[in-house]
Amino acid sequence: MEYINHVDVAPEIFRDKLKNKHKRHSMNKKILTLLTTLFFPALIMAYTVTWTLPAPPPMNSSYNTGETVTIQWMSDFDPFYGSINLYQNGTFVQTIDPYFYFFSGSQTYYWTIPSAVSSASDYQIELNLGPPPAGLGSWFSSNFSISNTSSGSDDDGSIELLTNATENGVGGSEQGYPLNSFYHDVKHQSLYWASDLSDAGILSGSSITGIKLKVNQTPGMNLDSVRIAYNWTSSTGISSFDATTTVVHGPTNYYAGDFLPNNWVQFDFTTPITWDGVSNLIIEYSHDNNSYLTGGGTFMRNAGTNRGRRGWTDSNAGHYPFPGTSAGYQNDMSSAPDSKVASIRLVIEEAGVQPPTDLAAVGSYEQADLSWTASTSENIIEYLIYRGTGTGDITKIDSVSGTTITYSDSGLTNGTTYYYGVKTKITVDSLSAMSSPVSVTPSVETPANLSAASGSQQVALTWDAPGGNGVAKALIYQGFNSSGSGASLVDSTSSGTDTTITITGLNNGTEYYFGIKYRGEDNSTSSASNVVGVVPDYTGPVWYVEAENSYSGGEGSLEDPMQNIRDAIEAAADGDTIMLMPGTYNHSKNRNLNFQYSYDAGVRNLTLMSQYGADTTIINLQGNDFIDINNGETDSRIEGLTIQN
Repeated sequence: MEYINHVDVAPEIFRDKLKNKHKRHSMNKKILTLLTTLFFPALIMAYTVTWTLPAPPPMNSSYNTGETVTIQWMSDFDPFYGSINLYQNGTFVQTIDPYFYFFSGSQTYYWTIPSAVSSASDYQIELNLGPPPAGLGSWFSSNFSISNTSSGSDDDGSIELLTNATENGVGGSEQGYPLNSFYHDVKHQSLYWASDLSDAGILSGSSITGIKLKVNQTPGMNLDSVRIAYNWTSSTGISSFDATTTVVHGPTNYYAGDFLPNNWVQFDFTTPITWDGVSNLIIEYSHDNNSYLTGGGTFMRNAGTNRGRRGWTDSNAGHYPFPGTSAGYQNDMSSAPDSKVASIRLVIEEAGVQPPTDLAAVGSYEQADLSWTASTSENIIEYLIYRGTGTGDITKIDSVSGTTITYSDSGLTNGTTYYYGVKTKITVDSLSAMSSPVSVTPSVETPANLSAASGSQQVALTWDAPGGNGVAKALIYQGFNSSGSGASLVDSTSSGTDTTITITGLNNGTEYYFGIKYRGEDNSTSSASNVVGVVPDYTGPVWYVEAENSYSGGEGSLEDPMQNIRDAIEAAADGDTIMLMPGTYNHSKNRNLNFQYSYDAGVRNLTLMSQYGADTTIINLQGNDFIDINNGETDSRIEGLTIQN
């Protein structure tokens, strides 16, 4: 069987900086023999440059993902840097090692077939030393098959976070991101909020046994001392690297070919970590190389300001955790804030006994009322109720039967925030993890449905009666803007059961805003009600007129009467009364009257009368008519007036 030297298909894999580091060697060297042994069982492949060798001996030419392959060959050329690659049916699949040092004689390379490699035949191993004239060429093995024996599915207990966030791939020279080899050393921290975990369906008490990162671009070189670390935190942003992370994976060396584009790569934890349902999660990726090549990166999710932080250095900040000048090294690791977090799947093992879900708490006067959705576990004996003033100090306070899904906790202090959690109990020694804790602040209830009705120089306020206990009185606040800010206390009710109050001494035509709060029996106050706006004004039903009034703009009240009868007719509504105060009415607006003047809402029936009788109230018509009574005015009346013509 003949094996031909291929010099025109291998991609260029070197950065200029590497090209300048190594001496180029003469082209008169050649590979004498290339033998590749793929164990489980062994596979021997023969190569040559210009001549034919006998066919390889009998072999098993099919291998499984996860198996370790031993590649062996012999050559007679001077030392040279090149790459080892995988091809399938003549198409490049992945780089196994982008920066391998070839030399004369026998060499061996060990390769574990990644789980991301697809099942197919016609695979070949390529030894690539670059195209002539600068390089020495490339050589391919005979064909073999690979069977992917992994599940190939991400439905393996892993759960992806932030699937609704925009996703972008990084790579090339984008330093400081996971898998990127543009700098020697990389550290990247991603912050995932508790809501990101709960939104993905992860339950409190779930055990996280590893993570998966989604590869966008294969690293430019092998990655050394890869570590995955974590920390639980209450922080909602990363302003500087979290220095308290705990390493749960690595340090482990990886081949560049372990990271194929668009594949999820799993990093198993040495020790599982358990989520408490409220803490935010920091995941840290790092590697610690002694050289660099352009390339590599994961997919990232746009999560928001300061949700990530990336760092990079060329081995001058020390080894992990890259302490920098504080430890006597030349420089600190360069770093920058990042709005992106790594696209991630958490490998989850849920607790054996499931906690209840959807825990909710509603506060009232010195009380918290809890409710939850029952646990999916069977044979529940009871639910244990936990309470504290913080998520880290909640302790058991009570229990309820396994069929109960509500609980009321009384005797609390208004204004204090309490945290609650619930556990499922199956047997004495079989409890679930804590449910996702919730917080609540008991208080006097908030007044509801405040409304206002205007009157002359006053406002009548009404609201709903309190629905709970502990209300001692209602406090009335008055202000001059719709937000309620700057309002001052102007009055209060005498008891907590009162639902109305009238505020007097206001100016008609001025808009006022009111809100109320409840005062509790413990002297605490509630939140403010809705704010209502109202303009006091005189609206009858008795319209006062005073002939001797020198001011023509009166509103019609007893304190501010109008000057003429016609003004009162215009302001009055059907059924109102026009009350004439003592005096002689000479003005033209006091004769030739009509109760329907400027009225288009049907027939207006009015009563026109004197305040103190005919002897005190005189209408001087000066030869004119007094009033026309129209058909339909069946209820209009005129009483107690003296008419002069």
